[in-house]
Amino acid sequence: QAAYLSKYGLKNLNPFDLSCPGDSLMEISRDIELGIYTKHHTRHYATKLAGLLAPNSQSPSVADVIGTLAHNFGAIYKEVMLSAVQRMKVRAGASFEHHVRRMLSDGSLPFDEQKPSGNQRPDFILPSLSRLHLSTRSRDEALILSLKTTLRERWKQVVKEARNCDVFLATVDDKVAAEAIADMRDDGIYLVVPESLKGSKYAEYEGRSNVITFKEFFESDLALKRKPIWLASGIPCAFG
Repeated sequence: QAAYLSKYGLKNLNPFDLSCPGDSLMEISRDIELGIYTKHHTRHYATKLAGLLAPNSQSPSVADVIGTLAHNFGAIYKEVMLSAVQRMKVRAGASFEHHVRRMLSDGSLPFDEQKPSGNQRPDFILPSLSRLHLSTRSRDEALILSLKTTLRERWKQVVKEARNCDVFLATVDDKVAAEAIADMRDDGIYLVVPESLKGSKYAEYEGRSNVITFKEFFESDLALKRKPIWLASGIPCAFG
């Protein structure tokens, strides 16, 4: 985040001040952070691999390395290869959530994060968990924002999070099939994507009624639609 702010001369990640907040999220997580992470990730696992292949020798022969690899392949696969892949997957999901949280905070948006709601734990509830569970509220008084860096079939988990409110599923995945988008529409799920992906000829997003950009989500669904409702309900709102 600091590298991104410095690059563009910004003071914060207020989404209402960004021309393309979705593209900003994608650049921070996929380009800047991934580059920083890969540098340290490579150094960490290269050191671990070297220790496993040559535990007792500073200059092992090729034959020694091949023999050690063949003899200890199971341990090397588990401790280096599998561990490296798993860490990358965990980082990607945590990274996306971390940067969206920063945008919500810098935009002065009211939200609760990772709060248990029934058997589910949505990533973000706006404006709050208590408002979501309020039996007398209108449908538009609360919403759920879930995050998935890649969707595949995992988007179906989000359907269970709905509680008489709109559900928004934010992603940076550009490979969501048209059939999946249609199924999400039928289940009442709005897909939130970066601005550059919405009109990309390589994605299936353009012209889909339930696919909106991050900018549309912040400026239309939150600032224009929800803010007046929240203010009328006595919820302090300084965003937009």
